[in-house]
Amino acid sequence: MNEKISPQTQIGYVVLKVKDLEKMVDFYVTTLGLEIKSQDENQVVLGARNAAKTLLILTEQTAENMESSAQATGLYHMAFLLPKRADLGDMLLHLLQVKYPLQGASDHGYSEALYLSDPEGNGIEIYRDKPKEEWTIHPDGRIDGITIEMDVEGVIHAATRKWTGMVAGTVMGHVHLKVSDLAKTKWFYEQVVGMAVKAELPGAIFMAANGYHHHIGANIWGGGQHLVPIKDHQIGLFYYTIVLPDLAALTSLVNRLTNHQYPFEQHGQQVIVTDPNGIQLRFDHK
Repeated sequence: MNEKISPQTQIGYVVLKVKDLEKMVDFYVTTLGLEIKSQDENQVVLGARNAAKTLLILTEQTAENMESSAQATGLYHMAFLLPKRADLGDMLLHLLQVKYPLQGASDHGYSEALYLSDPEGNGIEIYRDKPKEEWTIHPDGRIDGITIEMDVEGVIHAATRKWTGMVAGTVMGHVHLKVSDLAKTKWFYEQVVGMAVKAELPGAIFMAANGYHHHIGANIWGGGQHLVPIKDHQIGLFYYTIVLPDLAALTSLVNRLTNHQYPFEQHGQQVIVTDPNGIQLRFDHK
């Protein structure tokens, strides 16, 4: 049996390469309600209000020829997980009040989610999980997801109507990637990283640790094999992090990478890997 990743595994934060740092910071602070944790001339670290945890890092690229990464592998969306349905209601009301365009509002069976994009085209999901007893979980651990219209009235009814920004307790619930090879992606995250496949759809796969519906989503809907790895001069996903609970879990990961002869770099207690689609991820431990 394949050794699995620790059940305490979580997504850490996302790092984006951006063209206009000032405009992007204004969006994430004013529109999404994140809080600046630290900054320097070319980088801003953001997290939820009154919380120390980093959720997003924006790093400005100074090259004059920065291009779109629409035809490259990378981020489909990053997903901010709110603690309660009331928080989702408050966020929805706020976005409606500031008239920021939404791209969707869906019920996935296990969650309720809002979809939008930032000013440079990076996909964003803001969601809350339903209680786990409401999920459709099969005996083999797979979890059924659906996509139907969200109960907008119910979500708004749950709101406190006192939006104060991205609330403490918000985490980066999952990262959904646009990839070039779904089979290699499945192999990498299942066999090398050690996550379990939770659902497969035409052109998409969802994988997780510890019975979650997904920590990683991947799809080929946007071009698949025609996508090329994101280049240094393209804006978009730089890398994202996966947080392991302790050094033992990180050592187990290194052993799996070594056993599969999969290339990686280790800098102190951080492991840097590039997945089969050219997407960089970094593993840390608490």
